[in-house]
Amino acid sequence: EIAAKRGLSLTTVYSQAAQLIALGRLALRCVVSEAVEAQIRQALAAAGAYESLAQVKASLPASVDYGEIRCVLAQIKREG
Repeated sequence: EIAAKRGLSLTTVYSQAAQLIALGRLALRCVVSEAVEAQIRQALAAAGAYESLAQVKASLPASVDYGEIRCVLAQIKREG
């Protein structure tokens, strides 16, 4: 919705959101639902540190966007 209103691609919006999440200026929940976050965290844990985003994405439902994965990763990095 934001992307359409501002004439931006969804990828751009997710990228900017991930940056803001990493800085602590945007809450993850504003971008990713609790249920999707849980799915992503589970997929990341199962994949291990050396898997590519494509491999993580392949283990998730098709409805989960790469941008959502990146936002969750930004939150995880912020948590330290």
